[in-house]
Amino acid sequence: EYLLRPCYAPRDADALSSFVHAFAAASRRYAQQQTKWFRSEPSFEWVDVDWSAPEVAAERVLASVRKPRLEHEDDLAAPRQAEMRAVKPDEGKAMKRYVERHDALEDAAVGEALLREADACCEALQAARADLLAADEALAER
Repeated sequence: EYLLRPCYAPRDADALSSFVHAFAAASRRYAQQQTKWFRSEPSFEWVDVDWSAPEVAAERVLASVRKPRLEHEDDLAAPRQAEMRAVKPDEGKAMKRYVERHDALEDAAVGEALLREADACCEALQAARADLLAADEALAER
């Protein structure tokens, strides 16, 4: 939407900021939908992750993939899986109260560089805007 907006104007920091905030909100909604889907998927295995050592989680996932099917199914039936799969109302409340931070938009130099890059992308796509929208419309009709 942002890159192909019909009222494109260079150096439109407000449009970029609005897009970033809307994109963050859409990302949170999508993450929430994915979480709901994964909770309902019985063969999905939840993995604890310590973000200071993500390679440990990667190793756990690889080890799980290598397990025989019956062992995997036993792991899925473990109490820890049920605990991790359970809906946690506090997490939902935290997401609703979440205040996003966009440091790139707050730092003047970084924000300016981001705006220049966004403008370059917009200008490159504006020339092809009509063709892109027509192709998108053709795909939607299929």
